[in-house]
Amino acid sequence: MKRLVDGVHAWVHRAPFGIEVASGLTQRALTLPPDLLGEIIPLAHGLPDDEPAGEAYRRLREAGLADADLPAVDRTVVEHLRRLGAGYAWQLAGHKDAPRLVEVVRAVNAQRKITFDQFGQTTVLPETAVSRALELRRRLGKKARVLLIGDDDMQSPLLTAMGQRVSVLEIDPELVRFLRRTCADAGADVDARCLDVRVPFPADWAGAFDAVLTDPMTFEPCLVAFLARAANALRPGGLLLCAVHTAGGALWRQVLPRLPFRELDVMGALHAYHDEGFTESWYHSDLHVLRRTRGAAPFSPDQDIPFPELILGAHGGPWHGILWAASSPWRRPRFDVLADRFRSWPALARLEVLEELRDEDDRWSRLTLVTRGGGHAVLAYDTRRGLLCATLFPYTTERANLLRSHLAPVFTGVSEGTYRCEAPPLRVPDLAPSRASR
Repeated sequence: MKRLVDGVHAWVHRAPFGIEVASGLTQRALTLPPDLLGEIIPLAHGLPDDEPAGEAYRRLREAGLADADLPAVDRTVVEHLRRLGAGYAWQLAGHKDAPRLVEVVRAVNAQRKITFDQFGQTTVLPETAVSRALELRRRLGKKARVLLIGDDDMQSPLLTAMGQRVSVLEIDPELVRFLRRTCADAGADVDARCLDVRVPFPADWAGAFDAVLTDPMTFEPCLVAFLARAANALRPGGLLLCAVHTAGGALWRQVLPRLPFRELDVMGALHAYHDEGFTESWYHSDLHVLRRTRGAAPFSPDQDIPFPELILGAHGGPWHGILWAASSPWRRPRFDVLADRFRSWPALARLEVLEELRDEDDRWSRLTLVTRGGGHAVLAYDTRRGLLCATLFPYTTERANLLRSHLAPVFTGVSEGTYRCEAPPLRVPDLAPSRASR
């Protein structure tokens, strides 16, 4: 098979940024222009050796990042996932088929070596995927009709292998193609459709499912949209298994009363994830189990959900990192230089700053800009290590990308959104979360 070599992963940034292809084992990395995306996607998923090679393959092979005559499964990724998941194997104790099922998920993960920043894709560890699939089977048995709203966790090949009847609603067209191919290769059938949750729901899916499994980002409009479609999909009495950020309890309790569900159980911090490139992630989420009650969803299946942004507002936790970066040893700007640059960003983002707060301790320097409408932005800088973190409320992808590009000229190594933050809980005013208008 022609693909990215073992240990290599592609990360597709939003325009105008390029496509980063890098090895987690060596220092080899290459950034390719966005116009080569159509060639990189099949290489990241693997394609037959007799397929013609293009410019992307030529460049990647010269850099030692792609090759031909390789097996479909990246064994380096499989082994790395085994190490990452070792601390979560206790969740599967007592399930004789768990080791086999975990291997199924590891193998699928190791064939999809690409992440799209625009879709907010963060994948659970294989042990987590199996744990919640076993919980679903415990409650419903086999041959249940299950809808996955979003499947960057690649749960569908696992559930089909466990005898469930699976459908997928997924916004990423390349992931839909990958899931169809992977399930077909295993002799399984999956009804995977490329749809945005905000457009009308398929009429043949309305009220047709025994269970829905979903892992939305814990922001108010995102939760409302995903749970509304879950309510559209479920038969009365059907089950919803929903992942919620461990710090998002307050927002969850605010959103849930609007929806026709009764909560049955919460499995705290059940979900663990890996970041792009199969690296360790700090992120965890709870698994909420709910039953569909009688009553109307906030949006009917044939309605659009009129949210222009799904990632908007705050999830109720103390912070949400949008940017994490380490400077090069020879270029560590003074905090005052970064602060001046940070102060000029709100005007570009059309935000009005109401108050500025600055505080320092023995390691971190912080600047907080309080903005009109209950928002704020925080810049934190570890001058000793040259480590920069930033957070932003209300979060939007446009503002986040603008902030990254605005800081890049004075700080080398700015990351295109790793969604992790090593700064301590940031000292910000007690501000009410912003709400999406409807």
